[in-house]
Amino acid sequence: MELRWNLVNGATSYNVYRSTTVDGDYALINTSYGFNYLYTELTNGTRYFYYVTSVNAEGESDRSIITTNTTR
Repeated sequence: MELRWNLVNGATSYNVYRSTTVDGDYALINTSYGFNYLYTELTNGTRYFYYVTSVNAEGESDRSIITTNTTR
């Protein structure tokens, strides 16, 4: 499965976070230098929640809107 986002002007990288509950603890699972992340190693039938932040020399942005998927 693939998670995509729009590029942010001035961003040098993007952090991808994941949780199994919408208001749970989110773990940093990847730092990307592009506009997508291909996620693997998921458990069938589990619902995952994601958000992305952009990073530049001044620090990390607020998080994006949370998105979700359930694997089959």
